[in-house]
Amino acid sequence: MYDAEIVCPEKRQAFANISLTRNTVADRISDLSADLDSQLKQKVKSFIAFSVAIDEGTDITDVAQLAIFIRGVDDTLTVTEEFVELVPMTDTTTAADIFTALVGALDRVGVDWSRVVSLATDVAPSMIGKKAGVVKKFRDKVQSANGGRDFWTFHFILHQEALCCKSLKRDNVMKVVIQTVNFIRSRSVNHRQFDSLLREKDHIYDLPYHTERVRPSPRSQLNGKNNIWAINTYTLPMIRYPAGIISWPKEEIEATDPKSPKSSTLRLCITLGILSLHPDLLPPLFPDLPPQTSSFPPSSCKLQKKFNLNGIHRPGDVILGGLFEVHYSSVFPERTFTSEPDQPTCQGIDTPGFRHAMTMAFAIDEINKNSKILPNVTLGYRLYDNCATLDIGFSAALSLASGQEEQFRLLENCSGTPSVVGIVGDPFSTFSIAASSVLGLFKLPIVSYFATCSCLSDRQRFPSFFRTIPSDAFQVRAMIQILKHFGWTWVGLLVSDDDYGLHVSRSFKSDFLQLSGGCLAYSEILPWEDHPNEYKKIVDLMARSTARVVIVFALKIHLIHLMTEVKQFWEDTFHCRFSADWLEDGGTLCTGEEELRNAETELLDVTELRPEYNIYKAVYALAHALDDMLHCVPGRGPFIGHSCATLQKLEPWQLMYYLEKVNFTTPFGDQVFFDENGDALPIYDIMNWLWLPDGSTKVQNVGEVKRSVFKGEELTLDENKIFWNFKSEEPPASVCSKSCPPGTHIARKRGKPVCCYDCIPCSEGKISNNTDSLECTSCPEDFWSSPQRDHCVLKRTEFLSYHEPLGICLTTTSLLGTFICTVVLGIFTYHRSTPMVRANNSELSFLLLVSLKLCFLCSLLFIGRPRLWTCQLRHAAFGISFVLCVSCILVKTMVVVAVFKASKPGGGTNLKWFGAIQQRGTVLVLTSIQAAICTAWLVSSSPTPHKNTQYYNDKVVYECAVGSTIGFGVLLGYIGVLAILSFLLAFLARNLPDNFNEAKFITFSMLIFCSVWVAFVPAYVNSPGKYADAVEVFAILASSFGLLVALFGPKCYIILLKPERNTKNAIMGRETTKP
Repeated sequence: MYDAEIVCPEKRQAFANISLTRNTVADRISDLSADLDSQLKQKVKSFIAFSVAIDEGTDITDVAQLAIFIRGVDDTLTVTEEFVELVPMTDTTTAADIFTALVGALDRVGVDWSRVVSLATDVAPSMIGKKAGVVKKFRDKVQSANGGRDFWTFHFILHQEALCCKSLKRDNVMKVVIQTVNFIRSRSVNHRQFDSLLREKDHIYDLPYHTERVRPSPRSQLNGKNNIWAINTYTLPMIRYPAGIISWPKEEIEATDPKSPKSSTLRLCITLGILSLHPDLLPPLFPDLPPQTSSFPPSSCKLQKKFNLNGIHRPGDVILGGLFEVHYSSVFPERTFTSEPDQPTCQGIDTPGFRHAMTMAFAIDEINKNSKILPNVTLGYRLYDNCATLDIGFSAALSLASGQEEQFRLLENCSGTPSVVGIVGDPFSTFSIAASSVLGLFKLPIVSYFATCSCLSDRQRFPSFFRTIPSDAFQVRAMIQILKHFGWTWVGLLVSDDDYGLHVSRSFKSDFLQLSGGCLAYSEILPWEDHPNEYKKIVDLMARSTARVVIVFALKIHLIHLMTEVKQFWEDTFHCRFSADWLEDGGTLCTGEEELRNAETELLDVTELRPEYNIYKAVYALAHALDDMLHCVPGRGPFIGHSCATLQKLEPWQLMYYLEKVNFTTPFGDQVFFDENGDALPIYDIMNWLWLPDGSTKVQNVGEVKRSVFKGEELTLDENKIFWNFKSEEPPASVCSKSCPPGTHIARKRGKPVCCYDCIPCSEGKISNNTDSLECTSCPEDFWSSPQRDHCVLKRTEFLSYHEPLGICLTTTSLLGTFICTVVLGIFTYHRSTPMVRANNSELSFLLLVSLKLCFLCSLLFIGRPRLWTCQLRHAAFGISFVLCVSCILVKTMVVVAVFKASKPGGGTNLKWFGAIQQRGTVLVLTSIQAAICTAWLVSSSPTPHKNTQYYNDKVVYECAVGSTIGFGVLLGYIGVLAILSFLLAFLARNLPDNFNEAKFITFSMLIFCSVWVAFVPAYVNSPGKYADAVEVFAILASSFGLLVALFGPKCYIILLKPERNTKNAIMGRETTKP
């Protein structure tokens, strides 16, 4: 258009009428969107804190749309609310899908996650699911960025109203909204007046517009037929925005003309309850409107209820509150609600509780007199009685926090210190939970001296709770340490019927088993009221149980009810007996009506439990926190702008800062400070009731359990000072099953607690060297269990030794055989020229004797501890020696047969094949084959020493593993083939003439040889350990002796005893017989 104005101004209108192209429009829209997006990103960066609102709905095309809004405040305290994005959810709308879309949209605009403070959603399960809802995921992401600071979640107002419709009539909730919206939208003038009203006050909110009809709202009349326009993603009703926001000065309202449009708008807003005016302004402007049309409260407020509480007060510059149990019960009147109900009345003076209250008063008085702490400041107190009743205790806590002034005016300048700056109490855990849950919202410090529930250590739930008594968690661990010290693993548990008993019971049950391996014989709850039947059942259960130790976590009132049912305690306390025989001896008969509270016994005196000292420390902790606050130097303070807190404008949360950091030492030398959970340094004294000869009792300190910064939890116990009320004067044994000694292991009893078990001896080869072992452990391979099964001993070793009788016998036999062979060899050598020696092939005989000698000697390799060289040599030497021996026999047999055939006509040619060279060669070849077999065996799979643990459990058998069974089988098989061949040849030649018949002796010797080795195989296989080696040695010796005796015995007989037959003629059969 600028160019048209210059070039042809007369055609300017024609150019203006030309419509823009689609792309141009799209580009401009994109530019506008980018500019808005850029502005949003810049604005988000300036937020110091912001909140997010999301809502998921469905448009007219049934596409789910997620609307995301952000509202933040910058460092100038300017509040800005912006629409971030409308994200189409084209697929599923699970919590994960919504969370992903939400995070993506916020990351796109560059939010700082550490500055998010709240999220507003509807109540759909996908939004508020505890485990995987959008709120849960969003909170985790925010708190991971801001270090775990507080994060709030809200429901939309309209959704809250829809929930209210479930219990209220629909008209009561939505009628005003529908009427208001319809009225404003019914006529243009009405809407213009409403819009003018908003513009005058610089408010940006109007009825939201949208191009579609509004979707029906649940349980309401707000729908498309009401002729209103509403955005379906921004569900907060219009009425909520102007209410409480529109604010006109008094002068401006007074100057308003009653007949002006502005006055009509005011009338409309007042009538509908949108706007409230001061009653003094209504008559001049709207004389026809009744005063009650104003929905705002009057100019002053009155307490809804002033509780009638028992208490004592003392004025001061700073007031501390206190809650104590001065009465131990209360009576509630009948509540018919036909008239104002009376308040409950307290009954039964609790003397220790009153003493506790006086302790706080004493501590405050002591502080006021001490110029070193809180100088020029007077502490006062306001102490209330909780009457051991939750309603009264909670009412007292609220009264301390809000004050008891019945009326105060609005809009007045509120300054000065709060009603109380801190509260000492409540002694009950349940009461402390209730009070801290509410007062913690205002960060009002509460320092309890007797509430021990471990749940109160949760700083998220109870941010302003402190205590000077250890929590149940430490109390339970301290008790478990005592039980563990005495070995008590089977105990009974009694707890009070309140939060204290509930939490301590849960903690004790889990920690007792985990830390000391103990378990409960029974667990019972002590009722608050006096129920004799219930207490009698508990006492009967205690009497029947095998547990000799009972752990009680309860208050004095419960012990009083419990002891009432314990006969022995009653008799000892009142020095009476229930038996009539006692009356005859001049004693007092117990009636059961004695007043236990009036009994003079240390068992009922709680002065030694020292709750007063905990109260003393609680008061001083608050006083030191105030003192530290007053010592703050302006400009160096911990608060915004390095400012300091003052008594004139003291906020409870400011005192919280100093209370968390308080650290001081009491006049008694005990250090007091609070950890990150608000718990003080825990310590418990261990008390023991000593029964004196006159029947009275005395409480004495026998130890302590404490936690130190450096040493952790410590148990100190002086057992010499402990009094045991037993004849043995020893601590009782309280176990379900006695400890399993070493050598046994625990076997659980089915259906019984883990402490009830049987002790089962360990099986052979397994041991347990600890008491109460859950299982037995196996000994190492070379070890075995002792007879007691409590330790492992080295297994006995077994092998064929030279030192045992069997080894000695075999060694002696081997040497004897060797010696005989040597003697025979000497005889043959000496008589080598005689016909007997020469006629039997003396060369083969000498070689046979040498081989037999080697056979005897090789048996020695099987005796003694196996070594690598003995394992490799024993079978090789055995195989070669026996093959040499059998080869000689085979050749001798063949020579005998050849000589016999040569003696027949035409048989001389047979001898040329059995000359000396051929005999030596045959023996050498046959022996070489065995040597080759042994060499191949040793090279491929050599025998090695082996520790065999399979034969015996308690012994290790040292033996030689053959390595290759095939090699060993081939070695024995080759010997067997030669032996059978020799036996067959000798057997065929057994009928030769006597003069030449050496074949008979060979047949007999080979029969012995084969019989021995045939019997050897099954005996060897079935003989374990060293006996297998003994069988093999026996076979070697037996076969060697058989060959030696059968072959050389007759010859030696003739040579030595019948020399006359050692002639050629005798051998040739030519000698004549003398008559």
